[in-house]
Amino acid sequence: MPDMKALWVICAALVTSLAVPIWSRALNDVDACTGKSIYILDLAMFAADHGMPTCDVMKDMKIDPKNGIPYELDHIGFRKEDTLPYALAQHSGPWHLKEAIQASNHVSTDMDKADIIYVYDHCYYMLWLAQVHTRGRKLPNEDSPAGNWLIAGYHAMLNTSRWQRSKGADFVFYDPHPGFTDGTVEKDYYMLICDTFQHTMHIVVERGQRNICQAYWEISKKLLIVPYVPGSTDNARPLADFEQPILPLEQRQTLLFFRATCLPFMYMYPNNTRISTGKVMRHDVSLALGKTGPNVDVMCTDKRFGGRFLTFVQVMERMRSALFCLVLPGDSASARRTSEIFMAGCIPVFLGPPYGSMPLADGGIDYRASSLFFNVTDYRGWLDDDMVWQIPLNERPTHVCNPWVWIPDAPIEDVAVQIKSLDELMDHLRTIPKEVLDKKLEAVVAEREKFSFQPYITAPPSAVNIILSKICTSGQAWTAPVV
Repeated sequence: MPDMKALWVICAALVTSLAVPIWSRALNDVDACTGKSIYILDLAMFAADHGMPTCDVMKDMKIDPKNGIPYELDHIGFRKEDTLPYALAQHSGPWHLKEAIQASNHVSTDMDKADIIYVYDHCYYMLWLAQVHTRGRKLPNEDSPAGNWLIAGYHAMLNTSRWQRSKGADFVFYDPHPGFTDGTVEKDYYMLICDTFQHTMHIVVERGQRNICQAYWEISKKLLIVPYVPGSTDNARPLADFEQPILPLEQRQTLLFFRATCLPFMYMYPNNTRISTGKVMRHDVSLALGKTGPNVDVMCTDKRFGGRFLTFVQVMERMRSALFCLVLPGDSASARRTSEIFMAGCIPVFLGPPYGSMPLADGGIDYRASSLFFNVTDYRGWLDDDMVWQIPLNERPTHVCNPWVWIPDAPIEDVAVQIKSLDELMDHLRTIPKEVLDKKLEAVVAEREKFSFQPYITAPPSAVNIILSKICTSGQAWTAPVV
């Protein structure tokens, strides 16, 4: 007979030993990163030796409460006390990821021994963005202070023994803004990103950020498209909107909702008459659909078009009570509204061509199950060239605002409804069976927290968990390229 007392002691010890790691893993681990270590290479480590200022995202800029973008501290548009908490900044994803890595069991303090190097260039990147928003875009012959700091930091990184060892194959960059256009450093920046960094992993908010590189097909092997950080109706509790109950379909009074600007931000581009295809598309769609019924709430916010600004709280309230919400591109393919549509529990309607970015389509978000897709064949009102459903092998657009690469990030050809004109859209939406809508809504609810960002690993998974998983699995063998 076995000693039952001893057996109980062994079982109790086993349960205890398992319980702590399981609980710990839920809070501090990502399964895909088990056995891997990540070093955070903060470009600020090179500041003293390379003429760069120290940089603190919490102190060196302020975040516009209306749109979540950064401005310099002396910008007069709003008071310091009115700024958003940094965690709600639209482009703050790299900060969330850095904080989550630091608090995880996967962080390493040894750059030479770590498996993966996460390049934290975020503070200088945001200072560049703050300067652009505050002062306007730098013309090609103008000096770019924050851009110069970024370039100096990158070159210092290239001189490290770790970079020399792997040629960047085990490095990860996270670029949370679709385009870098800033004075004399723009050319140098893209030469580094497209050439020197072509073997690294690139985390971006839209494919066009790296499709402008001739080395796109090499870069695309380790490319991850992620959401913008969504806003919140409660600054103290950023996840509050993800915790809101979803309104039953039969209680929603609005059939279709859309609200956004339809004019490009011309003030950022002095002496530039650039026309944004996405913004023209928004205007044409709003004009065509805005009068199609009392339960259709589709409108531009621009005063020039008779619109008015809605606060984030108002937008969220209207999307929660809408059955469908339009997803349209803007100045570029990506839009923060995609995250907020899922957050609100509204069924996304992707309309194209061209199409808005579908973040994390390759990283865990099921757009086919959760969304509707419509392909308009009569798109000449906003797109001059024939739309192609592929990225050309030998030709690259000159800018992320070029719409012919705004193609679906998920395979939707077989589920997209073909319509000749916008007039047909409402007839389709009004006749979708309830059982189909129930399944769509169920999928939206299942996917919505994957758009949330937290500065730590969460359970159930947020965007940060998915990004970490992809970092640890995208480039399986982090080996140096053959040169």
